[in-house]
Parts: sequence; structure tokens; C-alpha cells
Amino acid sequence: MKVELLTTRECPHVMQLKRYLNEMGVKYSSKFSDENAEYFTKYDIRCSPTIMIDGKIAYRGMPTPRKLRDLMRADILAQI
Repeated sequence: MKVELLTTRECPHVMQLKRYLNEMGVKYSSKFSDENAEYFTKYDIRCSPTIMIDGKIAYRGMPTPRKLRDLMRADILAQI
């Protein structure tokens, strides 16, 4: 499972989201809008943070911890 966080450097939620993912043991990478404009345009990213899983937008905005767990669980189950 490849998890990417698409965000701006000014996003007030991204640090909390990273903390949740770290607590869950989820490995992820971050892409910032100022360094990856073509990526943000390609996927029409207008909300920060946006979570992509395996190249597909999984969630736009800041999920609750429960929603984030559900997203990760659903993706893992879909791969079985």
C-alpha cells in the first residue's frame, strides 16, 4: 500500500495527520504543492491535506482518527 499526503506547507492539519499515521504504523510520503504543481493539477488537488492510496484519492481534508483507521483497513482488506 502506497500512501501519499498531498499538502501545502501552511496546512494546519498535516502535522496531526502525520502523527496519526505514525501512531498507526503507516508508512507514507509527502508531496507539497509548491514543489509538485503538475501533480496537484493532474489530480485536481484543491484541498489540503489530501490522502492518496495507491495512486487514487482516498480522502480530501482532515479525517477523524476513526475515519483514517477505516480508510487504512478498507485498503488493506481490498488487497486480500
